[in-house]
Amino acid sequence: MGWGEKLIELKAHCTPLSPLQLWQQLGIQPITPPSNIRVAINQEFASWDAALQAGDELAFLPPISGG
Repeated sequence: MGWGEKLIELKAHCTPLSPLQLWQQLGIQPITPPSNIRVAINQEFASWDAALQAGDELAFLPPISGG
């Protein structure tokens, strides 16, 4: 993406965004996230359609391997 962290300020009283909506607003390509990208909200795995709340930390996690 070209950045490791980005602070997004939302207008007060806006409709909660989902991680998918935020991905699309940020203009990340491809516009539909690959199926191997996971989402975490506040350091817990979440779904792409979960509602984000004020102060949430959102992470898009690329595929990793370990052993």
